[in-house]
Amino acid sequence: MTAEAASVRGYAHVIKEDLANRDLLFLGTEFGLWVSLDGGKQWAQYKGGELPRSPVMDLAIHPRDHDLVIGKHGRGIWIMDDITPLRA
Repeated sequence: MTAEAASVRGYAHVIKEDLANRDLLFLGTEFGLWVSLDGGKQWAQYKGGELPRSPVMDLAIHPRDHDLVIGKHGRGIWIMDDITPLRA
């Protein structure tokens, strides 16, 4: 395990690769959402908006609207509107 991988906290429930950029990865863990811009070499915990740090159980990327749909344990769904800037 690399030092970067060790920075991800919790066990993984789901991982999704972006539909347009294979290096953009989203990881749902018991402690929230993590994002990698370099194919999983480095990860950062998403702390934006009002997203609670509860378990992320499922992820989906809407192919037309480019939204990330986040399924939370006991908290419904959250939508990260237009992930196109992350692809750049």
